Amino acid sequence: MPFFERRRDRVERERLELYARELERLYESAVEEKSRLERLLKEAREKALRLVEEYAPLSYKSDMGLLEAFKVIERRLEELERENAQLSAELERLREEVNIARRAPETREQAGGGEPVRVGLGLESVLRVGREQALRRWEGLSEFEREVFFRILVGNCREEFLGRRELKAKSALVEKGLVRVVKVRRLSGRMAVFEVFFPSPLGVKVCELVEVSKEVGGVNPWTFLQHTFVRKKGFTMSHGELVDAVVEKFRHSNYEFTLDERELLVPGTDHRADVLVFRPVEVYVECETLANSLEQTFKMLDAYLKAGREYCIVVASPEAERMMMQRLCFYAWETGRSLYFKIATLRDLPNMSSYVILR
Repeated sequence: MPFFERRRDRVERERLELYARELERLYESAVEEKSRLERLLKEAREKALRLVEEYAPLSYKSDMGLLEAFKVIERRLEELERENAQLSAELERLREEVNIARRAPETREQAGGGEPVRVGLGLESVLRVGREQALRRWEGLSEFEREVFFRILVGNCREEFLGRRELKAKSALVEKGLVRVVKVRRLSGRMAVFEVFFPSPLGVKVCELVEVSKEVGGVNPWTFLQHTFVRKKGFTMSHGELVDAVVEKFRHSNYEFTLDERELLVPGTDHRADVLVFRPVEVYVECETLANSLEQTFKMLDAYLKAGREYCIVVASPEAERMMMQRLCFYAWETGRSLYFKIATLRDLPNMSSYVILR
């Protein structure tokens, strides 16, 4: 074979060998890329399935493909976007209602002088209930209805604290005028709406006339019955102990507060709080042992509504918290006002939960 032909063949062979090595490198790179993409797709599918399982559990299937999971996630995101828009609108509405609830109460002048009187029924509605009327209504209750009435009086005031049969008895007590129901909205944390059961003026009057339960014993006005019950069960403590515990909690939480009696005076009123927090928020703090009467509770709430100041009621236990909320509902119903308030248990401080009772 001529020299030039041999040289040409050698050059061509070397070129082909170089091309073959380049193809081999490209193939190895493609195999590596394929493995990497398969791994990423597997991870993406696993993450997508976890999202579906957590946020759309009814649509979850273990053999679901990635594209199918993406479609479920897309639908769920659209639902969440609609829910978010609805919650935003609801939040704006609640802000308006809270502003209304914070306004000072309406007052009118008595004919003979300058003392403001409460607008609405107030405690006068309890005084108007006749003795005979209350006794007849009590005598008309079954033994089981009386037991449920007592359970409601001492803080079993939401559906989750009563069984099915007890809820039926509660409905009968509402129909007979001894119990009322009002809706309360939680504004802090996860927003929620729930019903609270509490005695009507007729129910309050019954407590002043008969022994509602042998567990407490004797004839006890509603708020005194609550206070006796929480002391017996260890759900409260003395006022001094509660104030000291609240102060210690605030101190360890690095809150700025005062116990100066001059500064504790709620502006424009003769009511004094137990603690005034300056930072991180300004809020008057009421340490509530449930020893206050309804009249004292009304005067306290009147003062804060008149001054338009934020306040937080601190109690010793969740049980006492529910009983205090019943008193707040009684106030809102009897005065016909929406009521915005903060409430906390000693355990939860310095966290305070915000609520509004809408009337």
